[in-house]
Amino acid sequence: MKNSNKSAMPQLHMIDGNWQKEPSEEYSGLTKREYAAIKIVSSICVNAGRNGHSFSCEEKIAETAVRITDSLFKELEKTR
Repeated sequence: MKNSNKSAMPQLHMIDGNWQKEPSEEYSGLTKREYAAIKIVSSICVNAGRNGHSFSCEEKIAETAVRITDSLFKELEKTR
């Protein structure tokens, strides 16, 4: 599994009476990729007036955030 697809905030979970460090798929929550994209969307929206985006182009904001996120993880993988 790629690092970007691992849980962004893994927690210990009790499963069948045992503590599991890495959550199973049903308990995994947001991936690192999803979490990074959310943070980037937030940043784009906060700075919308300064960077040429507006709230009427949600699709463009989402596409930009995913593109930036994927570029970030691609660069991070190079340094591992």
